[in-house]
Amino acid sequence: MGKYLLLILCYFLVLSLQAQQQPFYETLTEKDGLSDNRVTCFLKDKTGYLWVGTRNGLNRYNGYNFTVFYPRVNELSNEVINDLAEDKNGKIWVATANGLNRYDPVTKQWFTFYAKGTDSSTFILNPNVWSCYVDDNNEIWMAPDGRGLSVYSSRTQKLRHYPWRKVVNTLLPQYYNRYCSVIKIIAKNKNEFWLGTTLGLFSFNKLSGKYTLIGTGYYGDFIDLAYDQQNRKVYLTAAEEKLFCYDEQLNEYKQLQPAELPYPSRFFSTPADHYIWLGTENGMLFIEPGTKNTFLQKHIPHLSSSLAEGSVQTIYHDATGISWVASNNGIVKFDRNSQQSSFLPLLAVTYQVSNNPMGGVYYDKRSQRYFVCSSDSTAVFIISRETGTIQKIRVDHKGKQLDRCYNVCADRAGRIWLLTKNAVYSFNEQTNKFEIFPIPSVGTGISFRDMAQDERGNYWFSSFHGKLYYYDASLKKYIIPGNDSIRFKGIVASTALLSDTVNHCVWIGTFSHGIYKYDLLTNKFTLYSETSDAPDYTDLNLVNDIEQDASGRIWVATHTGGLYYSNKGKPISKFFTRLSMKDGLVSNNIYALSYGDSLLWVTSGKHISAINTYSMKVLPPFSREEMFSFSSFSSDEIIPHYTAYDHERKELLVGVGGGLLFLRNKGSMPQQQFPLVLSSLKVNDVLYTDSIFKDNNHLSFSSPVRQIVFNFSALQFSLPSLNRYEYMLEGYDNKWEEAVNINSLNYQNLPPKNYRFRLRAKSHAGTASLKEAVFSFTVDPFFWQTWWFRLLCLLAVAAIVYGIYRYQLNKKLEVERLRHRISRDLHDDIGSALTTINVLSKVALNKGDDQKSIEGYLTRIKDSAQQTMESMSDIVWAINPTNDSLESMLVRMKEYAAELCEARAIELAFEADENMMSRKLDVAYRKNVFLIFKEAVNNAVKYSNCEKLLITLAMLPDHKLHLSVKDNGKGFADVKKNTGNGLQNMQSRAKELGGVLLVNTATGKGTTIELFLPNT
Repeated sequence: MGKYLLLILCYFLVLSLQAQQQPFYETLTEKDGLSDNRVTCFLKDKTGYLWVGTRNGLNRYNGYNFTVFYPRVNELSNEVINDLAEDKNGKIWVATANGLNRYDPVTKQWFTFYAKGTDSSTFILNPNVWSCYVDDNNEIWMAPDGRGLSVYSSRTQKLRHYPWRKVVNTLLPQYYNRYCSVIKIIAKNKNEFWLGTTLGLFSFNKLSGKYTLIGTGYYGDFIDLAYDQQNRKVYLTAAEEKLFCYDEQLNEYKQLQPAELPYPSRFFSTPADHYIWLGTENGMLFIEPGTKNTFLQKHIPHLSSSLAEGSVQTIYHDATGISWVASNNGIVKFDRNSQQSSFLPLLAVTYQVSNNPMGGVYYDKRSQRYFVCSSDSTAVFIISRETGTIQKIRVDHKGKQLDRCYNVCADRAGRIWLLTKNAVYSFNEQTNKFEIFPIPSVGTGISFRDMAQDERGNYWFSSFHGKLYYYDASLKKYIIPGNDSIRFKGIVASTALLSDTVNHCVWIGTFSHGIYKYDLLTNKFTLYSETSDAPDYTDLNLVNDIEQDASGRIWVATHTGGLYYSNKGKPISKFFTRLSMKDGLVSNNIYALSYGDSLLWVTSGKHISAINTYSMKVLPPFSREEMFSFSSFSSDEIIPHYTAYDHERKELLVGVGGGLLFLRNKGSMPQQQFPLVLSSLKVNDVLYTDSIFKDNNHLSFSSPVRQIVFNFSALQFSLPSLNRYEYMLEGYDNKWEEAVNINSLNYQNLPPKNYRFRLRAKSHAGTASLKEAVFSFTVDPFFWQTWWFRLLCLLAVAAIVYGIYRYQLNKKLEVERLRHRISRDLHDDIGSALTTINVLSKVALNKGDDQKSIEGYLTRIKDSAQQTMESMSDIVWAINPTNDSLESMLVRMKEYAAELCEARAIELAFEADENMMSRKLDVAYRKNVFLIFKEAVNNAVKYSNCEKLLITLAMLPDHKLHLSVKDNGKGFADVKKNTGNGLQNMQSRAKELGGVLLVNTATGKGTTIELFLPNT
């Protein structure tokens, strides 16, 4: 007998490892931004980023999104990533299928070691590097394909190689000239490695450079390697589900046979954090340290958040309690910090069920047992936390098949009751059997849903298709309570019951006509239903569940109207207040309520959420990254889906999806502080990398800053979507602002000034970031907003004012000079001419009758008068502003020259540049030019005896005005000797204009007078 007991005990010990609760896994795939679902390796760097290697690209993950690195010029050498490591300087080492890469996250620079060159100390021996490892001396060890080990010294910047081909040929001659390679390197101690290879397990001593064969047992695909340092055991997995263990203490290498985790579960135990995890080609191995207990976990179809299907390459356990699983179907994440959900499969569900096949759940604290109803399989599952056993009970104590099991509950003494489609049972603790409890006049399809024992010890039973039953425990028979038999008999389709010890009553919910309260003190019923005074009570006609919180408040779950809660002391019409989707509920279709730890847990058809009963705040529902998802938590309204709450473990228990779902309170697990980083900055579409945030840099940006975007990451990977941020831009914000589930902030049209951006974060559990992220910057003003521009503007205004003053002054001076010139001209020309006329007139008068002399004087008087008129005309023409163009001067020149030449029968030719006609000339300029011209033409006509006269007016290439008067007359020999007042006046006027007057003449060759003047 003892032998059999021992066998049974051993059987259960094995099952305790074979049938755990299914842990909740979150899977990240290409849909989430991962470059490839074929994940190969992981690394958590010193900053806090998670690096992920795949068969097609390197990824950096911040909890929100992936930054992907692909091969580029002077960047990553190959897209196939085999392994990752980080040295003490923070540089990332990437082993690829074509080279070993080193990446500096600060400078963003890449360097690649290739398999080429003549000096073996500077190149790797094979381009395909399987593994890399950084030791305590900051030396980088690597496993080039088929070449053993190599090591790179950061100090000498040289490579050393440790070939192993000869070692293999000596130790394993059967593999001579066959492919063999080291695939994975893990540390044994400071001076030794364990090596996973295609031939088996090896060790390597760094000091001696010696390889040691530990054991083989396979040839081919190596998968994973792990070392239990405490128990000094090495575990290795290979293809074909092979598992090997080397016990250092016993010097024993042998193959183990892992047991596959059964589905559905046959035994219950909670997951152990200290297990060793190993990848295999069909799932993941769990090994209990110090024992021979191993089990294989595979993907469960149709169970969301189970382990991803396919092979597992490796597992990376970071320092924060998260395990990252590299699978062929994405990243599988197991988070111990926020393990909100686990699942115990009880039924073999082979498809995604649309209706919930489970009924109510009850947890018996005394016996540490879970009772879970299955309406579809007509069974009750009894799960013991103490022994781990799972019983599936389908018959009663007489061996009769149970009806469809709907609900399990307990009375005040802790006695367990089972409610089924057609009967009520009580549980016998001694026999571990359900015994039928007689109920009178029960037909078929009654559908018992709930039971409550009031303060008097009497029992109430609700039925959906029957009546309400009241059992008097003292009389041991069913009676009508109180004196209102009509009201009691009128209660039909009763669904939920609650014994209210605070208010000394029993609450009765119906699916037909409101909710009733039976007062144990007055023995009277009170109905709460829709009336003209209480129109909001419409949805109280369809009640699914009733619960009471610690304050005594009553909560009612309805089928279409959300929740109702009681208001103590209010009249009937205002006793209940409704909460609906308008108030934050995710659904108005509520099936079950459970209270625990100040939270009311609310189960609807699709979601599970909670309400803080103190603050009355509706909390967000559990998301897909927090719990297993199912098609529905409900089914037919006849079947109750009541939940239970384990106050000791703070767990909500839900029967769903063919099993038992465990949900834990959010934020119940302690967490480490985490880094908060500013990852990039975007200013007016110009992107700045995180290097600008190093060393407290202060940057300046030119206006206008139309948009500035801060990108940041709280490198906290436990439910990152629930991270909460507080931020403030000093110089713009007046207080801290809050934000949830974001990783960027956008400011627009910042005015010029100094700013300081501050950011801090908290996880869903309330753990704060290690420190604030801070960045200071300046928005420079527009140039017209700067002090120097304003000073320049002030100086410019002063200069303009002074310029206007000087202009006006110069105008006045010019007018004075003009008056002076006019006065001088009038005095010189007109005055002298008039004096001459006056003198000649007096002389003529004194001649008496000398007619001939008088005529001579009159002729001279006439000539003087004519000259006076011409001078006066020249003065008037010169000061007239309508004649300030070159064209006007040219017209006057032509008229003057034509008149003189015609009188002497001289042939006149006048040439002028038409492009210069519109040029403006000031008074002095055109007056002097015209007088020079007039003198030159007058001299040519009067004294040269010419037959032809050529006048040219043009603009030279150097912008000088050129006037030429050329005749074919007699000329004269010596210019200096023949210089009269006319020529001297011409020279004087040319000099006044800043020009040059040239006279070119010779006897018998005519005369040419040229005037060169600067442009006006």
